[in-house]
Amino acid sequence: KTNVDKKEVQEKIEELEKIIENNEAQYLKYAYLSWKVYSVLENNGVDEAFELIKGCGLTFNVEKNPINDTLYAFYARILIEKKQYEKAEEMLIELHNLAEGSGRIERLLDLKMIFANLYEKSGRREEAIEYLQKAIELAAPEKIVMYIVYNIDFNEELMKEILNMKSAQENISKEFIDKLKKAIKQLN
Repeated sequence: KTNVDKKEVQEKIEELEKIIENNEAQYLKYAYLSWKVYSVLENNGVDEAFELIKGCGLTFNVEKNPINDTLYAFYARILIEKKQYEKAEEMLIELHNLAEGSGRIERLLDLKMIFANLYEKSGRREEAIEYLQKAIELAAPEKIVMYIVYNIDFNEELMKEILNMKSAQENISKEFIDKLKKAIKQLN
């Protein structure tokens, strides 16, 4: 642990919020809100993060775009944790179509991981395996190991199963599979 002056941190957050409030750059606003939702989700829990999302005025009928899609991806994660699987899936499909249309590999990877989480938690194991394998296959040519490793907290066992499947070994290089296995082992 470090010696953090919580009062100073809160002052800096308030200063940042004032800057963002007075700035017309929508990307900056959504990037900050995404960070804030992530932080609240990790530190305070799902209910508080859900309240923050509601306070941001996010609704299903707002057009998703590359500027706000990260915040909506967090919204989908929260809906999954609240067991609102149908709403989460609907949102993820819309976000996936957007990312696919613009060829954004990093967003597609993130969304496939979230889909895997959704399907695992809603009891649809085969679909969870399919989406997690697709995420790994997408990450392999780009050599995106650590993103996957740091986002497997919800499906590490599923990951280990996939890495040992014949279809994964046929579609993903041995080198990449070995790197993933090594990274996962180092985290444990």
